[in-house]
Parts: sequence; structure tokens; C-alpha cells
Amino acid sequence: MSVILEALKRVQKARTDKIERDRGFKITTILSPVDVAKKRRLFLSLSLVGIGAGLIFFLVFTAVSPKMALREEARYSGRENLEAPGIVKSDTVRGQGTEAQRIGVELPKPEPPNNSTREDSFPLKMVRIPAQKIPQKEFKPEPPKRQSELKTYVKISPPPGESLEKSDEKKDKPPKQIPIELNPPQSSTYHFNLGVFYQGEGKLKEAKEEYEKVLSLAPSHVEAHNNLGVVYKDLGKLDMAIAKYRKAITLDPQYRKARSNLATALYLKGDLESAISESRLAIVLDPNDLEGYNILGLIYKKQNKTQEAIEMFRKALAIDPGHPQTHYNLAILLEKLENLPGAIFHYQKFVDLSRARGDNQELVGKVVRHLERLSSS
Repeated sequence: MSVILEALKRVQKARTDKIERDRGFKITTILSPVDVAKKRRLFLSLSLVGIGAGLIFFLVFTAVSPKMALREEARYSGRENLEAPGIVKSDTVRGQGTEAQRIGVELPKPEPPNNSTREDSFPLKMVRIPAQKIPQKEFKPEPPKRQSELKTYVKISPPPGESLEKSDEKKDKPPKQIPIELNPPQSSTYHFNLGVFYQGEGKLKEAKEEYEKVLSLAPSHVEAHNNLGVVYKDLGKLDMAIAKYRKAITLDPQYRKARSNLATALYLKGDLESAISESRLAIVLDPNDLEGYNILGLIYKKQNKTQEAIEMFRKALAIDPGHPQTHYNLAILLEKLENLPGAIFHYQKFVDLSRARGDNQELVGKVVRHLERLSSS
């Protein structure tokens, strides 16, 4: 054996030297041919062993699996009428079927088991019991139980000297009637609102009575003093009107409306200087006081201060362009200054606004006729 090995080594060395000469470099590591052969034999033997084991396992599995399938089929064949539990099996994928169905492999159909030749299971048979007819009773709903009513008794004791039983005389008597006062006493607000209503209707006497009732209930009612002064002015009682306006201003010095009304009453009475003073105070209290500017314009007109009057009327129209009386006063002054286009314009505005409001109908007719004369001239 050693001789063979030595010969092999010599042959291998000769081959190595030849290779080194051909390639030009020295080979330091040389594999032994003996080692290579051993490895080849070991690999072949292991491969043969693996293949044999695989064949044996395959044969055993193919022989045993049909028997196991037959046993499972026989075990559950007698329970076909039982309801299966709702359990999802792990070998089934939704929409894909079992593993065998998914890869397209047909499994062999097991033959039906023969329970008579089985040794490892008992024959199971289902015994069907005929259904018995159960007599049904006619269902009649029970009437609801009536609950006992609870009654509360209150003992009424009659007044001393009388009994609970009504006599015939008392039964015949009509029930006692409570008198109702048709005109109960009203508040100061009620009388004030009623006075405003009568004043708007032109019923000055009734309005005066209601305002006096207000002052009898509330002597410091500022608005009642002012409105009563207006009633006196309309009745032609300027002194009484001025007294009521002054009383309202005394109670409330900031009451601008009373100052404008006082200026108007003073203007009508002829006290122009006092009227100018009160009008200016009213404008100071309220720069948008339309009445204050109109009164000043009328006062300046009466004093022949035409330009000052026109200026006041224009300021009043700047506050309220839809005030018909201001247009009328301004038209008169422009006509006086022979400004006919301006006068005609403001006369026409007075007519249009008055007709829209339904006011000053008598004056509207006169202005219309005057406009015709101005247009023809």
C-alpha cells in the first residue's frame, strides 16, 4: 500500500513540476488525490442513503394515507345529520379552496367504509324517531288585572252653626256676583299715550285732559309738559304754551325739543330776540336740529335778512332733503330774489313731497296754481 502511495506522490510531484514550469510560478499547496477520492466516495454514499430513505418514506406515506382517510370517513359517516359547528378551517382560503384544489391535484376518492369488517371502530347508525303531533291548545289572552283604585277621602268640617246639607232656600239663591269695575284707575303712561293719540287725531280738548291727568299723577313728567304746551299753542294760548315749555326746560335743561317749541312760540308772539336765543341753544344741544334751523330762517326772513335765512333753510335741507315746508320757505325767498328756476324747483319739490305724504292739501293747490303762472310768464 505504501508503495502505491509513494508512486502516486511521485506522479503527482512530476505533474506539479510540469505545471510550475509551464505557468512560471510555484504551487505551494497541493491536494492529495487520496483525500479527493475519499470525499467523492463519502458524497456518493450519503447521496445513495438519502435517496433510499426518501423512497422508503414515500412508499410508506402512499400506503398509509388512504387507510387514514378511510378511517376518518368511517368515523364521521354516521353523523351526517348532525349540525356542523360554524368554524373556519385552516386549510381553506376564501375564494381559493383547499391546498389540493388550489394547486390542481386530484385526490383519490376513498371507497365507502365497510362497517362490518372494521376492527378499530364501532358501527354507527342513525335511528330516526317519528315526529309526534303535539296537541295545540287555543291561546286566549288573559284579561288585564284591574288595579284597585286608590281613593282619598277628605273630611270637610262645616262652619260652626251650619250643616253640610244645603237647605232648599240656599239652593234656590243665585251665586254671589263679584262687581267688576269697568274703568279701573290707569297709570300715567296710559294717559300719556292716550293724549298722544287724541292729539294726532286733532282732538285737542281730549288730549289736554289726558295730559293734565298725567301731570296730576306725575308732576315731573317732562314730555307731558311739552305736549301740553303744543296743545295750548294750537289752541292759540301762546302764554300758557310758553309757560309749559319753560317748565319742561326747568325739569330738564337738556331737553332740546322743548327749546325748539319755545323758540317757535316766541317767534309767533313776536319776541324775535328770545326766539333766536332759544333756537341757537337747541342747535347747540343737537347740531341736527331741523326745527332750530327752520325757526332761525323764518326769524331772519321776518327781519329781512334774506341771505341769512336762505343759508339756514339750506342747512335744514342738508339734514332732511324730504322736508316739504323747508322747500316752500326756500322757494319764497328765491322768488323774492327773482331766482325763478330755483323757486320753481323748490315749489315743485314741495308739491311732490306733500302729495306723497297727504299733507298741506289746501296749500298744495295754491302752489300749483302759482307754478302755472310762473311757468307762463
